[in-house]
Formats: sequence, structure tokens, C-alpha cells
Amino acid sequence: VNYLPLHLCIAERWTELENVLQDMKFVHAAWDSDKFRFAGQWSFIEEKSPLRMADLYDRIDLNAKIAEDDEGLLAVAKLLALTTLPAIGLKLLNFLAQHYRETNELPKLSEALDYSSRLYLWTDNQLQSYEVAKENESICRKMGDKQHLLCTLIPQYARYGTDGGSDQAIK
Repeated sequence: VNYLPLHLCIAERWTELENVLQDMKFVHAAWDSDKFRFAGQWSFIEEKSPLRMADLYDRIDLNAKIAEDDEGLLAVAKLLALTTLPAIGLKLLNFLAQHYRETNELPKLSEALDYSSRLYLWTDNQLQSYEVAKENESICRKMGDKQHLLCTLIPQYARYGTDGGSDQAIK
């Protein structure tokens, strides 16, 4: 789990490397093992191989991958966010959020929305970040999750502050 992608890259075994990186159970295990090491491996692979993460994950069958391991797909979205590929990360996060809405998996939906809101803020889309944060606020209140509730209020505060609504931001 810790070094397989690096070994495959160094051995120039591109097909096997691509298969490993598209295996959601592997990605999930690698992410859980050490997300920073795994993100570093992505950078190394991007530099030393013909594989591009944007291409690799933009063309996957999301329905098949979510059935394989939805948390692996969430890990991919988080990695894409860490490695400055927000558009593809948002595509995955929006897909996952819809799935979690349909399956009523509120904790996972909240996590996906939290990352989406942050990515929208990082890409200077405060309005979208605000909308996602409002939805997540409602979910956090429903679950009684006070810790994450606070995180949902930050993008909303930023939106009100930008619009000059400091009184509304304080409320």
C-alpha cells in the first residue's frame, strides 16, 4: 500500500500503475495509511511517468467506482483538491454528494459538501461555496454535529462580508 505506485512507476509499468491508481479500495487504503505520502507519490508519478492524474480520473466510470468503494472515490477527490486539480475534484465531489443525498448518508454527505465548499472558496467561487455551506449547515444541525457546523459558517461569513452585509454575517 505504501510504495506500490512508486515501484510501478520506477519500473515503467504504466498499465499496472494505472490499474492500481484506479482501484478505489487501494486508493482508500493508501489515503488512510498516509495521505501526505500518497499525495507526494502522485507528484512523483506526474513528473516521472506519462500518466496524468487529470486524465486518469476524469475518464473513469463514476457509477462503477462508487459501487467499488465510495470512500476511495472521496479520497481521490480530496487528493485532486490537494494536488491543484479542483475542477475534477469538484466533479467527483458533486457526484458523491448526489449519491449521498439519494442514500441519505448524512455524515458522508456533510464531508463531501465540506470539501466542495472549500474547493469553491479556493477557486474564488464564493457564491457556490456559500450555497454548499448553507446545505451543509442544515445537515450538521440535523445531525447535531456542532464541530462541523462551525466550519459551515466560515464560507457564509465570507460571502456576507464580500457583499458588505457585515450585520448579516454577525447574525
